[in-house]
Amino acid sequence: MNKKVITTFVLGLFVISFVSAYYYGGGGIGGFLDSMGGDNLFLGGIFILFFATLFWGLNRSMKNVSIAGIISLIISLFITYGIHRSNFDLANIFYKIGIPEGASLIIILIIIAGVGIFLWAKFGPQALFVSLGAILLFLGFAELVYERTTTLIIGLLFLAVGAYWWIKYPPEKK
Repeated sequence: MNKKVITTFVLGLFVISFVSAYYYGGGGIGGFLDSMGGDNLFLGGIFILFFATLFWGLNRSMKNVSIAGIISLIISLFITYGIHRSNFDLANIFYKIGIPEGASLIIILIIIAGVGIFLWAKFGPQALFVSLGAILLFLGFAELVYERTTTLIIGLLFLAVGAYWWIKYPPEKK
């Protein structure tokens, strides 16, 4: 028999269980992220943000990459644990400093626009498309928007276009 036929058959057997589990409500990344909740997704994002920033900084100053990774991991775990234990509420933080609740969305959109302009100027439009796609995917998976499916599709499109653009036309180093 042809190796492609055998490989396709074996992979098909494995995929059947995923399809049936998804049909009965047990599978899929959307169901997995739904079970996690928004707070855990926020903490995961904070962990990734601090880990990437610390690893980048330590990796530039240290010669041993593994030590930089271990130190970054430990510090970001402690930071994430501290944020979790302090019951940090992102939605309520603007209200506590005197900004009305409706204005917090406008402030967040202004911050996102500023970061987008910075990314466009520093790395080109590719980085803007990739980051907007990642943000839209996060918002869709965390169910922070009303039209979840539309947001996920637009996020995937932005991410795909940005990744293609990034590979085809790499950003110039400025």
